[in-house]
Amino acid sequence: MIKRLNKKISLILFIVLFLLSIISLLISLLSKNYVLLNENNTIEFEATFLSYEMDENLCEIETIEYSDKLKIRDINEVKNKDIIKSIQPNTKITFRIEDKFKEDFEKLDFIYICSLTYNNEEILTLESVNDSHIKAVQRIKITGYIFSGLLILGAIINLIIILT
Repeated sequence: MIKRLNKKISLILFIVLFLLSIISLLISLLSKNYVLLNENNTIEFEATFLSYEMDENLCEIETIEYSDKLKIRDINEVKNKDIIKSIQPNTKITFRIEDKFKEDFEKLDFIYICSLTYNNEEILTLESVNDSHIKAVQRIKITGYIFSGLLILGAIINLIIILT
């Protein structure tokens, strides 16, 4: 009786692990790839620079027009951090945001910018943001594949236990 109950529990566990592995694999396979940013799907703005705050991960830029709304998501995407440090207050900067945010830009508390230029020097480029995001998506997909593999392995081990 107990052995039969253990086999039922093991069979249910096998089915659950197998279904979770299939779902995880499908999510990894079907998840959208990152849409590359370019001049056609971003919009450019100009603003008057006031100040910045930078730590090891993030940079927040304060402007007259947009207060402290502008943020650089990953400081590693910045080509030259020294240029940000050299920007003088009350000078013009140019930045880009994704088109999909332009309607709500004024309502948002902050927005991640995808390019930043000062005195014709590129500080943050669409290419550097694209590279960073592609790598992040790849890491997420690889994690999903590994998780799927571990679940399938667990299901197979469980099936072997059921059959013995």
